[in-house]
Amino acid sequence: MAARWATHTDPQILRILLNSSKFRRRYHRENYTRSAENSMIKLARILRDYGETGALNALVNVHVALDDGLFLTKSGDLISFLAFHGPDYECLDASQLDAVARRFESALRLFDSKFRLYQYLLKSDHPAISCAKSGNPVLQKALDARAAYFAAKGNALYNLDTFAAVVYRPESAVDNWSAQMRRLLKEPKLTARQLLSMRGRTALIGAELGRAQEILRGKVASFAVQLRDDVKVDILDHEEGFRFLRRL
Repeated sequence: MAARWATHTDPQILRILLNSSKFRRRYHRENYTRSAENSMIKLARILRDYGETGALNALVNVHVALDDGLFLTKSGDLISFLAFHGPDYECLDASQLDAVARRFESALRLFDSKFRLYQYLLKSDHPAISCAKSGNPVLQKALDARAAYFAAKGNALYNLDTFAAVVYRPESAVDNWSAQMRRLLKEPKLTARQLLSMRGRTALIGAELGRAQEILRGKVASFAVQLRDDVKVDILDHEEGFRFLRRL
C-alpha cells in the first residue's frame, strides 16, 4: 500500500525502481576499481614523453658565450640578458606609474629595427625571506614573530623575477650581396682576397662580430643608464645568463 501510494503521488519513483538494476550495474564497486586503474599513467607513456622532449640545445638558440656576458645564437644574432629590480607598483600612485612608464618608453627608443626585446616573468614558490638581526630584544622579538608568520604561510607565498633579452641582428657584409658589390668596387683586391680565401673570410666575420658586440654593448649600457633613476637594471654575466636559461 505504501509503495502504491508513493508511485501514485510521485511517478519518478516508479521509474527509479524499474531501473534500479541498471543503476546497480553502473555504480558497482568493481567499476570504481576498474576506472581507478585506468586513470593511472603508464610508465611507457612517461618514457615516451621524456624521449620526445629532445635535447636542450635543440630548443635554445644560444650557441656560444662571448665576452662581457654576450651570447651568440645559431642564427648569427647577439643576445644580452638583463634583470630588472623595479619598485613595487602597489606603493606608487598614478602619476608615479605614468612617470616610470614614460621613462621606459623613452629608453626603448634607443633600439632600432635591428633589435628585439623579449620580456620574461619567472615565478618561484617558497621564496627565502631573510630576517634581520637587532640588538634591541623587543625589536628582535617582533622580527622573529614576523619571520615565523611568513614561514607558516610559505605554501602561499611566491616571488616574481623580471628578466629581458635584448637581441641584436646585424647586417652581415659576407651574406649581403649589395654590400659586397660596393666593397668590391671600392677595394677590389682586398675584397676579392677576403671573400675567396677562407682565412680572409674568417677575419671579415670576426671583424663584423666585434663591431656588433660594441653596438649591442653600448645600446644595453645606455638603456640601463636611462632607467637607473626608476628601475635598477643588472646586465647579467655568463654565469647569471646560463642560470637564467636554466630556469626557463
